[in-house]
Amino acid sequence: MARFVVGRITGAIPVLLLVTLATFALMRLIPGDPAAALAGLSATPQERAQIRHDLGLDEPYHVQLARW
Repeated sequence: MARFVVGRITGAIPVLLLVTLATFALMRLIPGDPAAALAGLSATPQERAQIRHDLGLDEPYHVQLARW
């Protein structure tokens, strides 16, 4: 029984990693800018840049994935 449980957990780890990567990639592929959506239409480029910085969207993708 313990062998079965360990095998199932070991098999679930790659599946969880793939689902995480796929979800993160799909979120990046969705058109639009989250900073622009949060700031609104009347926001200046500086305000959008500040929101991107606050959300961590100006960092490399691997850093964003690790934080996510």
